Amino acid sequence: MAVNADGSYAVDNVDISALVDGEITVVATASDSNGNPLTANDAEELDATAGNITVDLILDNANDQADITGTSQDIPTGGTVDLVLTDVDGNTIEINDVAVNADGSYAVDNVDISALVDGEITVVATASDSNGNPLTANDAEELDATAGNITVDFILDNANDQADITGTSQDIPTGGTVDLVLTDVDGNTIEINDVAVNADGSYAVDNVDISALVDGEITVVATASDSNGNPLTANDAEELDATAGNITVDFSP
Repeated sequence: MAVNADGSYAVDNVDISALVDGEITVVATASDSNGNPLTANDAEELDATAGNITVDLILDNANDQADITGTSQDIPTGGTVDLVLTDVDGNTIEINDVAVNADGSYAVDNVDISALVDGEITVVATASDSNGNPLTANDAEELDATAGNITVDFILDNANDQADITGTSQDIPTGGTVDLVLTDVDGNTIEINDVAVNADGSYAVDNVDISALVDGEITVVATASDSNGNPLTANDAEELDATAGNITVDFSP
C-alpha cells in the first residue's frame, strides 16, 4: 500500500462482509529506511448483523415431556442458549448451555416436565449476540398431562338437621375452589360456593344447616374446573329423615 510524502496512507471501502460481528483488529506492518520492522494495531467493534433468537415449545401430554427448538442470528461460534420453563404455580425447570449449531439453530428433546402442573407452560430463551447484547424470546403452550377429577361424599345428621360434605379432586389448580348445591325432593336448594381445595386435592364443609330442606332424598352436586379450565362434576345422594312422621284422627258420630 502506497505511503504518501507526508507519511500518511489510506484505503477506503474495504469489504468486511466475510468477518463476523465482534472485535475487529487491524495490524499495520512496514519497514523503516534502515529496514527495521514497524508495526501498529487498532481495534473496533463490528455490529453489522442484528442479533435475533426464536423459541418453539412442543408439549407431549401423554409422556409429560417437551421438545424445544429455536433459531438464532449473530450468536458467536461456541455460543449457547439458556432455557427456563415455568408453570402457572411458578415451578421452574432450567436448561442451561444448549449448544447453538453453525446455522444458528438449537434444540433439546424429551425434557422431563413431570414437575410442572397443568395449565400454561412458558419457555423463555436467553443468549448474547456477538457484541454481548442480550437476546430473548418466549413461547407458551397448554399442558394437560393430568386428567381432572372430583368426588363428593354426603353424610346427613338427621338428629341435628345438618350435613357434612367431603370430597377429593385431581388437577384443580392452587387456589381453586369447589361449588356445592344441595337439592331436596321439592326442589329447594342450598348453595355453598368457593369451598377451598387443599394441597392434596381434598375439600370439606361441616355442619351445614339443612333445616330448609324437606325429608326425602337429598342430592349434592359438586362442580369445579381443572387446571385447563375443563368442567368437573360429581354428585351423591342420601335420604333425609329429620322430621318424625305423625298422624292423628278424630271421629265424632
